[in-house]
Amino acid sequence: MEKHCTTVYFLLKKTRKDKNGDSPIDAWIAVNGERTSYSTGKKVKVSEWDEKKQLVKGTSDKANLINEYLYQLRNKIFQKEIELMEKGFMLTPTLLKDAVNDHVEAVNQKTLMQVFNDFQTMRKPLIGKKIAKDTYEDNDLTGRYIKEFMKKQYCNNRPNLCSHKTIRAPQKSAELSFSVLSVVSFATLVQFINIGVTSP
Repeated sequence: MEKHCTTVYFLLKKTRKDKNGDSPIDAWIAVNGERTSYSTGKKVKVSEWDEKKQLVKGTSDKANLINEYLYQLRNKIFQKEIELMEKGFMLTPTLLKDAVNDHVEAVNQKTLMQVFNDFQTMRKPLIGKKIAKDTYEDNDLTGRYIKEFMKKQYCNNRPNLCSHKTIRAPQKSAELSFSVLSVVSFATLVQFINIGVTSP
């Protein structure tokens, strides 16, 4: 499976200054070598910007407010990355930027595991009637494999997600061995995915 790496960083556009001498801070999102940027809406003077730390220097009220905003924005970008990948999107910098700005409606829809859990809840009363217990347990096993796969692939437990530091997302890769899944489980997997796609 292709390795996935997302990086978020902030740059000051030093050559663009307003009448007060302030320059805009841009957020840059890079995904697997592709990148895009957009304005954070925040401005500071060149002398106030720490290029290495990607933060405003000092502990003034202005510095603290802007730095806190940048921390939260970085965390939001990584959170949207997780949400998009859980829903099966192929990530691009532009898609991630649109999601951060709430321009991707699908982010508010159910995740893959929510659809799977709903599917299993619907089938549980049918055990011993229309569904064999072994089949239901095979499906549960499939769900656990999917959940484990997603944890490894999407790095839900980012140790630095809330840290006030420059964060670089680690490379993520995982392999799911379908040899451990029964034919019945795999067929059921396809079925519940279809249900999730076609449900209103």
